[in-house]
Amino acid sequence: YDIAYQGNGQDEELSKEQLQLIQQLYERVACYRQALASHDQDFCDHELCRRYLVARQWDLGKAEDQLVSTLMWRAEEQPGKLELWQNPKAFANPLCVNLRVVGLDKEGRPICYTCFAEAHDRWDAEANTLYVFTVLEACQRILRQRRGKGLNKTATSRQCVFVIDFDGFGLRDQNPRSAILTAKLLKHFPEFLNFVALIDAPV
Repeated sequence: YDIAYQGNGQDEELSKEQLQLIQQLYERVACYRQALASHDQDFCDHELCRRYLVARQWDLGKAEDQLVSTLMWRAEEQPGKLELWQNPKAFANPLCVNLRVVGLDKEGRPICYTCFAEAHDRWDAEANTLYVFTVLEACQRILRQRRGKGLNKTATSRQCVFVIDFDGFGLRDQNPRSAILTAKLLKHFPEFLNFVALIDAPV
């Protein structure tokens, strides 16, 4: 099933019981998987179930609740049909936002970089959240392609890295709504962020 090595949440191999939980979760959400749009049919696999179980400390009920929430959201809103280049705000003005995938680290993880000073119209919280989503989706596509080539076999190599440059950061950037919307979005991407590097963050 292409389940990640060292994927128990402690950088150790999965136990027999944990593999059984992954299969149980996969079966429990079958009807929700089948409700996904055609472009999203490969979204929910055994590896995704592993991530949700790790995020909920292997509590099957809690992992199921979180995963069902994600699958229902994707089925209703169909966010996965939007390619990164199709993001309406960035398409209208490529200089308005700045977050982008700039390469891979030595483990093959996508590296996402953003700089406040280079995002010229960054104060629309809803539009920015949609843009962050399209970047995360792009990272998932990159990792899915690499997995198809037999790469990124470990759990940590199937995550992404964020580099945030605070050059240009100001009072107007401290909108709590942006943080709230981003937190809600990240609930649909559990165990996907490996680490965040902050450059010149204000103290």
